[in-house]
Amino acid sequence: VAIPDMLPYLLTSMVSLAEVNFTSAWNGSNGFRLTSPAGYIWGRPITETGGLGSRICMPLVSSSVAGWPGSPCDVIQNHVAWSSALFTAGVGYSLRLEIRVPDRMPMQGSNAFFLEVGHGGESLQTRWAAASVGQNSATGGGGFQVRALSEARVICSCTAAGFQANYIQFSARLPQSLRTGWVLRLSGDANTEGLTFQSKCAMRAPAATDMPLGASPLPSDTSCRYVAMTTLSANSDGSIKTVVTPTISLTVGSTEWLAGFFAFELPGRNPSIVGAASTSSQQIGTWSFQVFSSDPDDALQNAGAEVNHAIMGLRNVPGCPLRRVMVAEVLAAPEPYSQAAEALSIDGLPARPNMVLLRLVLAARPASFSAGSDDRSGVQLRIVARRGYQFPRVCTADMPSAEHLGMLVSVPKYTSWPGVLGSCEGTGRVAVVGLPTGLEPGNLGYLLSVTVINPDLGTAVATAAASKAAIAAGSSRSRTEDAAAAGDWWYVELGDQASLPMR
Repeated sequence: VAIPDMLPYLLTSMVSLAEVNFTSAWNGSNGFRLTSPAGYIWGRPITETGGLGSRICMPLVSSSVAGWPGSPCDVIQNHVAWSSALFTAGVGYSLRLEIRVPDRMPMQGSNAFFLEVGHGGESLQTRWAAASVGQNSATGGGGFQVRALSEARVICSCTAAGFQANYIQFSARLPQSLRTGWVLRLSGDANTEGLTFQSKCAMRAPAATDMPLGASPLPSDTSCRYVAMTTLSANSDGSIKTVVTPTISLTVGSTEWLAGFFAFELPGRNPSIVGAASTSSQQIGTWSFQVFSSDPDDALQNAGAEVNHAIMGLRNVPGCPLRRVMVAEVLAAPEPYSQAAEALSIDGLPARPNMVLLRLVLAARPASFSAGSDDRSGVQLRIVARRGYQFPRVCTADMPSAEHLGMLVSVPKYTSWPGVLGSCEGTGRVAVVGLPTGLEPGNLGYLLSVTVINPDLGTAVATAAASKAAIAAGSSRSRTEDAAAAGDWWYVELGDQASLPMR
């Protein structure tokens, strides 16, 4: 079995050709079935064949032996079969069939093609032969390696509209190593319009507490370039509009990128208006990850340059939501030696349990991204701790006690929760708290205390150094943006709302 082009159909919108060669050991008529690995689809989409349900019943090229293929074929998911075909012993047969390559390696079953002669037989005598083929002869005998990135994610540190220091984490798994001079291009779609970066993007590795499990940073000699690309996009009424979307190009330096899982962060500037490029109140967008053997812009800049096609890639990676700004305030945080901390008996020792006290004022009734409209069925509050702090796996979230509130120097007026708070689940710097139904905007605010664990001594020292370095280098930024650059902030999300970073 040979498939020369292993680029995913979703990336190229083009079918590949699978050439299948075998030699019959039998004389006579029998059925023939070819099963591909999970995720592959035989033939073109029905929309490209004029609505015909039978898409590949005649192979593009077949043996000249009379009688083959013998009968119309059936296509069901990753199976293509002929109920009857005439075979001659010792004769070789060759089929070239259209196939759509998936955008990832099979997650279930084997990564092999299975050929059966006599698949419908009711006895061993009528089931003539079968073979499993796990090597792609078009690539010198290697396995069927889909030329696609996988496990791609885009995560934002702050999704509040208008924030100017949103560190965005990109991560993906490379199926093969990238050579010197190759380019990884990250392109946002029309719904990422308004998100911008520095022209010479300041790429950095995520902190240990933010690095995805099993991921590695990119080599330090990787170069980064940001360009705002002007493209055309269709409105819902069919009219055409011009949009400006972000494009980031990472060029491999002298140190090759080894195959595996990688992650990096870039500081971005959020659009100032929610829904700038969409009709909804949330702007999410998707990203494309593509790898080229050289900078694809060369073909645009040099008229004689050869068009550079993607070597591998992945499309439709969900981006970050853009949320309206809500008011949030840290009333008491695990800061040792502060007046509030001492009043609440907060322990500032490294790696010890602690607590943070928050005040939340909603901008509107919480709206679920999945529902797309206001509802009162309860939502989840997502809390991001300052870098170095972590939440217990099973954390505690509650209304602060009267005793604790009485110890604060200044207690703001507040509104009682309309019901019982739900569970609190922690994962690293992030805690998710279930909130009751009936939350209302424009009131005096809701108060919440959540358990958190202090950073260990080494992390505390490193975070303090990073904070000083960020502030020293950020003379043109605000204090809030300086804090965000070092991850030295607290931050909350509630449905379609988000706070600005809090100290």
